[in-house]
Amino acid sequence: MSDLGIPECDPAEFVLFYIKNRIEWDGKYIWHDAPHVRDRLTPKCQILKEAALLFEREKVEKLRKLLVPLFEGKRLNFQNFKFILDTCFEKLHERAQRDTKTATNSIASSPMTIPLLVIISFSGFYARRLAELDEEYASRGEWRRDFRREINQISIYASSTIQGKLSTAEDRFAYSWDAFLDDTSRWFNDTKQLLERSRSPTQVSTNLVQQYLGVIMRNSPVIATAATAVFLTGAALFLRRRFLSVS
Repeated sequence: MSDLGIPECDPAEFVLFYIKNRIEWDGKYIWHDAPHVRDRLTPKCQILKEAALLFEREKVEKLRKLLVPLFEGKRLNFQNFKFILDTCFEKLHERAQRDTKTATNSIASSPMTIPLLVIISFSGFYARRLAELDEEYASRGEWRRDFRREINQISIYASSTIQGKLSTAEDRFAYSWDAFLDDTSRWFNDTKQLLERSRSPTQVSTNLVQQYLGVIMRNSPVIATAATAVFLTGAALFLRRRFLSVS
């Protein structure tokens, strides 16, 4: 029971709420045939929702070019869902190994926290894309795939995968849904603080700036040159203010 006096969401309940919210957040699409979901989340599950959205924005969205063709290539079944999810895990792990010093990769968390967050974020991202495809196909009068049915399947596959990741209560190494909610809350708060600091010109470290510019340089040398100039100008002004305040 939450502090608001309403029952905490279980994994299946949360997945339904999250996927519906992810599809309908901007009013462009509707999850047709969606099961009934609760009106509001408990504080812990609200934080989980925000954490999953943050994780999608910071991590999963960067895999869009890889993942979207996989969504569109075949009709959904559990085998395809697992294959694409495993691909997402693999690529996120490769990025984490390559970018070990970035803010969001330096957060200490339970070994289970990130895998469960990946499942939730990935499923919301996947469901939203299927809703977009449903609209696109319908506008062309094409009905080759039942995307609405596939969205329902995602909700089932995601919740069953989460349940599979959670240890049973009899296991002495059990990891519960409640423990995941608590760990996610800590991860979310720590990550937000690190991201805010890393995006503040007066607090960002030299290493983080170099990593940031390195990513930009690989994608656009012109933008990287401009970004370097802006940073150096800002740094000079900051040091000048510090010097004047001391003198």
